[in-house]
Amino acid sequence: MSGGGSTRLRDLVKETSLDWVIILPKNDRYGGSPEDTHLFFPLEDKSLLKLPAWTLNTLKFLRNFRPDVVHALKPHPFTLIPALVYKWTSGCRLVFDCDEWDPYTLNDNGESAFKILVSQIFTKIGSAFSDAILYANHLLLKEKIAGKYHGKCFYVPNGVDLEKFRPSSEKHEGFNILFLGMIQKYRHILPIVAAVALARKDIPKIKCIIVGSGDGLAKLKSIVAEKKLEDFFDFKGRVFHDDLPKVLALADVLTAPFEDLPGVRYQCNMKIFEYMGLGKPIVASSVGDLPKILGGTGYLVAPGDPKALAKAFRKIHENPEDAGHKASLARKRAEDEYGWKSISKNLLNAYGGDQ
Repeated sequence: MSGGGSTRLRDLVKETSLDWVIILPKNDRYGGSPEDTHLFFPLEDKSLLKLPAWTLNTLKFLRNFRPDVVHALKPHPFTLIPALVYKWTSGCRLVFDCDEWDPYTLNDNGESAFKILVSQIFTKIGSAFSDAILYANHLLLKEKIAGKYHGKCFYVPNGVDLEKFRPSSEKHEGFNILFLGMIQKYRHILPIVAAVALARKDIPKIKCIIVGSGDGLAKLKSIVAEKKLEDFFDFKGRVFHDDLPKVLALADVLTAPFEDLPGVRYQCNMKIFEYMGLGKPIVASSVGDLPKILGGTGYLVAPGDPKALAKAFRKIHENPEDAGHKASLARKRAEDEYGWKSISKNLLNAYGGDQ
């Protein structure tokens, strides 16, 4: 079953010998081909009025495919209603994937109170009636998932394709800071803009590469122009995932300035793991699970603090050997703990019930 986490799930199950299919709306296929036999589309798109048709089409497919495990992504009626009906009529194992705390994320994004309430209700339903719960953030287990369910919880974070995201020997001029992410909003990127303005006095060849697109991109560009920083920024727009390693290789520093928002604290962002795989210095906000994930292999700064960001950029620029050492440790940590092959073992344990 799907949602935005379908890409993560696909990367995980590809590392197994399982026969698998991901169910999702056709317009939410996240780069997958409509002809991909590992994808099934009950409907073109989804809306509340289409929930009965979605459920019937999904159940019809499940009864033909006859899975031993149904993996429900997200606390949502479109995933959990057909998943629960199939579980109760077939006796299959139901795995509920709690990859973030969705009610908080929806609230951060300004969604309606009704949508948040539905998410809260289905989070409780998924937790109560599933045979296993996946969590991707240690704070979720500690602070949000009820203790009575901890015995059926399995840690399955995001990860990285270690062959695709690997250190590169490609050379370039200047000192490049790179941000990767959606720019639906732009306020979390403003500390980078201010930090570049501060750091350029000591690092004249500094440039910030912004990779990503969204509704906030035009406003972000206008702010950069207002501050007369156009020469210090390079906006790449959207880059397809397969092309990311080549673009990220342009960076001397990879940065992730997350805001300290309730939803963000319980997320597990894939780009951090891909940053680690590249073996480049990482500057990130000390929010949520990030200190635990990086384990001392990156430069942590207070969220929303341009001066701390600028200081970290200067430190990396002035001490490349120390920065390179930390970057190598980040790559090693990714190899040891966050490759998809390694994480998929936890997924198989959840499917089989072995902790």
